[in-house]
Amino acid sequence: MKSLRAIILAAIVTTTTVIATAQVRRITPYFPCSPTLSDAYGFCSHITRPFADFYLRQSDLRYAREAGAKWIRSDFDCATVMPEGKEHPRDSIFDAVMKSCEADDMRLLPILTGRTNKAWAWDDEDGFYAYVDHLVRRYKGRIGYWEVINEVNLLRDYEPGQLARNYAKVLRRTATIIRAADKDAKVVFGGMGENGTRFLGDVCDEPGTAEAFDILNFHSYDSPEQLADYFAELAAAMSKRGLSKPVWLTETGFTTPPGTGSHEGFWRELVPYACGKLGINPRKSEIAVVCNAEENLPANLEQMDGVADVFRRVRYIKCNDIAGLNVKRTPFLIPSYGEYFPKEYEARLVDYVRRGGTIICPIGVPFYYDMQQGGQYMSSGHDFHKDLHMAFYYFWQDDCKRLNLPEVPDWGACAPGTGLKYAWNFTKQNSARYLSSGNLRAGDEFIPLLLAGTREHHAPVAGIYKLRSDLRGNIIIQTRVLPPGRNETTQAERVARAYIVSFACGADKVFWYHLRAFETDSTDWESYFGIMHKDFTPKPAYAAYRTLTRMLPDGSSRPQLEQDGTLWRATWTRPDRRRVEAVWSVVPAPGYYKPNLRRAKAYDYMGRPVRSRHIVPGAGVTYFVSE
Repeated sequence: MKSLRAIILAAIVTTTTVIATAQVRRITPYFPCSPTLSDAYGFCSHITRPFADFYLRQSDLRYAREAGAKWIRSDFDCATVMPEGKEHPRDSIFDAVMKSCEADDMRLLPILTGRTNKAWAWDDEDGFYAYVDHLVRRYKGRIGYWEVINEVNLLRDYEPGQLARNYAKVLRRTATIIRAADKDAKVVFGGMGENGTRFLGDVCDEPGTAEAFDILNFHSYDSPEQLADYFAELAAAMSKRGLSKPVWLTETGFTTPPGTGSHEGFWRELVPYACGKLGINPRKSEIAVVCNAEENLPANLEQMDGVADVFRRVRYIKCNDIAGLNVKRTPFLIPSYGEYFPKEYEARLVDYVRRGGTIICPIGVPFYYDMQQGGQYMSSGHDFHKDLHMAFYYFWQDDCKRLNLPEVPDWGACAPGTGLKYAWNFTKQNSARYLSSGNLRAGDEFIPLLLAGTREHHAPVAGIYKLRSDLRGNIIIQTRVLPPGRNETTQAERVARAYIVSFACGADKVFWYHLRAFETDSTDWESYFGIMHKDFTPKPAYAAYRTLTRMLPDGSSRPQLEQDGTLWRATWTRPDRRRVEAVWSVVPAPGYYKPNLRRAKAYDYMGRPVRSRHIVPGAGVTYFVSE
């Protein structure tokens, strides 16, 4: 994203704009927490599983420690310690892990897994409680916290109310066993996936359950900025039931599967090819991007995979500005990075294309929804598509079925003669929408670029509408539903934001999921979590993590965070008494940022010195450190 920030800066260097102050939202801790950070950093790593990282644990622990983490979270599977039942425990695996952690001065957060060899804990209570008692007694004084079953709220085989009652019963009994075996041990709630405040309420409404655990924890893989709202929701649910407990975020992370999430190929390969077919050089051209938060159309910097590397200049505009765009000065426009667009501005967009402008549509079926106030979607109808001479085949409609075009293609190829290599994987969550020439008028041409479907029955999923009738412009489009941003740069940019937001909201510990990626299946997102590659080669996120733990080390004051419009700003004091100010914005900033610290050195999220006096906040945190 460095080049994108440079282009934004180039666009405004002739002005004296400073980021304007909007209504400031100040975020303070929601939960009981220490005023300073203490052993706050952790990783999830499968060092207790022989089929995963057990035999690589020395490397895992070394790299985790060098990154600045003090904690490792891993599963203590019942099947590992009691493969033949409770009568014949086998302790060698967990003993070896404990020895390694202690040698590296790393603390371990074990997860008591919810299944025995026979069934879920509530259906095999005898076996489960024997497993818990054995582990806690064996590692008394060496393990101080026990997490009781991972993401139990996501089990789909049980009715939600029954699931909550089952877990409440197991949690109460497990807590009794843990405290009887080790009076100093703490009980950690099972990390709730997807926040899970309703599940938490149902569990704690069961008599005696609220007292059974000492630490509450949850998981989130959404954007770091959404964490602020999730923590607030969790605090409200806790307050409603009189709960006052420390909170940990025991899983957060970002996956980087090759070719499934990144749209870099669209911008760096397909768009330049399409521009060549239209006789326009993008490297000499300006592109406008609608960034209109008031209309719920913010352009997120995480979406802009490679845009800045293709066009000479990126310019951010409001919906109202479309009417005034000069198509010679600004021949390209991204009206929306999604399938929605405010209906009231449709005529302005059509007029832009009528005057010769080229719109680029990178996601799904553009303009399918009318964005209403409050972010509510409503179908826009297909008249707008006709006005732009576009048409689509939808897998749920008869035309698509008549053509035997599948919902999830199992075949794809570049259109004959194009030589393109860009493509994407189709899944149930990323199903196909097909392009049609059905609304073309005399003089118009549709140029297919990518095809998908089956080898026998296929249709375009990316192409060019070259319009030479009453409309004189063009539309470059791909119908890829999956949003962009699944790349290693975005992962690196998110690391510090997730930790800073969580600490500011009162989380005492945050665990990144996870350290080393498995990289065994290119179509499996789970295989590409991790801030290091399979061979321990670091991704950029590893450097970002190390930078964060140097800028915000243990012993620092808890960050004070505020949201000022699109800008996020945090401040804290390090143990060396240096003040640090951290800023970022995932929406393109309208101007320079001037730090409050009078004398400070600036560093980017990777720890590289920033020498320019003109700082335009981006999706990666910029740190200002007092001299």
